[in-house]
Amino acid sequence: MVGGVKAGACAGIIYGIISPIFLLISGGYNYLYSTPSGNFLIMIWVFSTLLTLLYSIIYGIICGIIFGLIYAAVYDKIPGTSSTVKGIILSLLFWLIFSFFILWFVFSPIGRSTIFSNTIITSLLVYLVFGFLVGMFWDRFKPTKTTI
Repeated sequence: MVGGVKAGACAGIIYGIISPIFLLISGGYNYLYSTPSGNFLIMIWVFSTLLTLLYSIIYGIICGIIFGLIYAAVYDKIPGTSSTVKGIILSLLFWLIFSFFILWFVFSPIGRSTIFSNTIITSLLVYLVFGFLVGMFWDRFKPTKTTI
């Protein structure tokens, strides 16, 4: 379990750094170009961007630890030949659950179409990268079997 926590936390830090970049790619850049010019507004935008980055890193670490614990608990049951493939498969399962089922029941049909059209592909890429990173870090932190 400790290996899963470490792998998830490391992947969460990287997720926290790249997640705002994917957010900007998926539509946040419209905000940047629609902001009126002026030093004060630019300072507010930079401050809010830095807060978003900090929040993303903290959120990534927390979610990474949870994901890493689940990954460690079900590692032997996940199909796949390598740790990275297993991480990607588990992250795809999480993506299906969170992207479709929760969004389907939480948002109205109008909100669903807007959210799906803007973020489904982007969130899939983020989940795939996250699963790959957890698998990669799992190889580094997985528990070794010791014989006595």
